[in-house]
Formats: sequence, C-alpha cells, structure tokens
Amino acid sequence: MDVDGYEDESCAVLDYGNTCINLLNQSNAQELIDPAQVGRVGDGARFLFTIQVPDVDRLCNELVMRGVTLLNGPITRPWGRRTACFADPDGYIWEIAQVL
Repeated sequence: MDVDGYEDESCAVLDYGNTCINLLNQSNAQELIDPAQVGRVGDGARFLFTIQVPDVDRLCNELVMRGVTLLNGPITRPWGRRTACFADPDGYIWEIAQVL
C-alpha cells in the first residue's frame, strides 16, 4: 500500500487517496474543529481507529523504528486477523489489522 503524507511539529497526515487521516497535537485541534470542544486526554479511550494494512509485522517494525511504543501485538487473532495497537501522543488508540 502506498501512503503519501505530510508531517511537521504539529501534525502528521496520512493520505490514502480518498481518505486522509490527520493526527494533530491536541493544542492545535481547536482551531480546526471550532466550535466543537477538544476531548480531554485523561478521559480514557473513547474509540479505536482501525486501519487495514497488507503486512502488520512490517508496519510494526517501522512504527517501533520511529519511536512508537506498541500497546500490544502483533497478535494473530482467532477471527482471521493479525493486529497490533498503539496510542498516539494524545492518547487515541489505533489498531492496524491484516487479513490473514
């Protein structure tokens, strides 16, 4: 899977063609979602983003090389997926999943 993107000190944008995922530092989010309020980090996990990828192990290696700490995985699940989870700097939980 080819992923284009953009990264600076305030955000990282992953561009999948018809879908972009914008990971913002919490302090930069307000201006983009105003008048909605930014949720607090300490409230715990509120949702899980899942991105299907062709090779979970390869992506986990790349994430770890970039300093990401995995919460779990890679794990082969009984429902035919291989998954791993990590939290972004604002505490949102992400799962990467590979169809086996």
